[in-house]
Amino acid sequence: MSSIYWTGGEARLKTYVVATRAKGGAVISLQIEVEDAHALGWLMRQIEEIRIEQDKVEKAAKVAERRAPGGVRRGQRALPADPHLTYRGGDS
Repeated sequence: MSSIYWTGGEARLKTYVVATRAKGGAVISLQIEVEDAHALGWLMRQIEEIRIEQDKVEKAAKVAERRAPGGVRRGQRALPADPHLTYRGGDS
């Protein structure tokens, strides 16, 4: 599991948009407002760690596909890592 964390004074969720698909699934777009360069760097580092984790999972799934006898049909592959976003408001 991956997470993005910040306290109330470092950043704030400005807005979000959810777009759903007719065949299932959704895309969530977040706008996070950050005024402090250190907080921005911290958030960017967390986002990069999520991307690296997803890349590892996708690479492992591709390796497993190549090793599977007879191949794996589309739709049966392992899904990429699902990042979970966490926000704890206030000064906790």
